[in-house]
Amino acid sequence: GGALRAMIVRPPALLKGTRYLFSMEAAHPKDRLWYLLLLVVDPSVQRGGIGARLQEDMLRRADADGLDCYLETQKSDNVPYYGRFGYELTQELKPVSGGPPLFLMRRAAKS
Repeated sequence: GGALRAMIVRPPALLKGTRYLFSMEAAHPKDRLWYLLLLVVDPSVQRGGIGARLQEDMLRRADADGLDCYLETQKSDNVPYYGRFGYELTQELKPVSGGPPLFLMRRAAKS
């Protein structure tokens, strides 16, 4: 709703947003895996372990299923954060010239 309305009145923003979506879709692994679509913790309580606790069950279940995990992030500070959970940077995309990069990360299933 709101994001689309904001972009409609700004055609360049719509074009740039679409480039990010197409880049993400093209790079998204095609094999079976667990996909961390979104992880958000209110800034006022960040660094208190909430993000780790939110991921625990997913990571445990992914390992039990023998499946890798995958995520995308635009925030470079998130790369070392997710690295603590076993994710490795697999690719850095730059869908829009001068725009923020898109970091693709994957975590191998642990047996």
